[in-house]
Amino acid sequence: MTYGGFNWKIGFRWYSAPNRELIRRNNDRSLPLRSPTLSGGLFAIDRQFFEYIGKYDSKMIIWGAENLEFSFRIWMCGGSIEIVTCSRVGHVFRSKTPYTLPGGSDYIVWHNTARLVDVWLDEWKEFFYALHPGARLIRRESIDERIYPESQLPQDYNFLGDIRNMNKEDLCLDTLHTEEGT
Repeated sequence: MTYGGFNWKIGFRWYSAPNRELIRRNNDRSLPLRSPTLSGGLFAIDRQFFEYIGKYDSKMIIWGAENLEFSFRIWMCGGSIEIVTCSRVGHVFRSKTPYTLPGGSDYIVWHNTARLVDVWLDEWKEFFYALHPGARLIRRESIDERIYPESQLPQDYNFLGDIRNMNKEDLCLDTLHTEEGT
């Protein structure tokens, strides 16, 4: 029994389902199998949830890595991916691509992969770029639309962190909603 995953080229791969997933399903092979990722654009999804999580990333070009980006988005936005093992899906490949691939297919895949990495992988992106330094050179759009650049970080503070009572763990510090100085 297999499920979708990825390698550190951020490429989709099929892997053997882990024992924890087989145990969760009580070894019933007819039950849906949770999967970290989608294999591609062949899936069923609730339309409201699809719209809620932002549909596809409009900054990705044509195809390549969109299945992984979408998988990360689904899981990180409260959804889940399941493979319905008894389902069958057909796909008809075209004999010729009806559109051009600006920069070539390799450029498009690396562009999309780098965008996925920059948007979703946080501290893990440096691991990816250490393995694939050339991916940093791919020209891509800014991800500024996904951040809050106006956010103010506090600059003037004497201390930063929690206040803890070291002697009485069951007591907490509270202002009781009073005004400053009272």
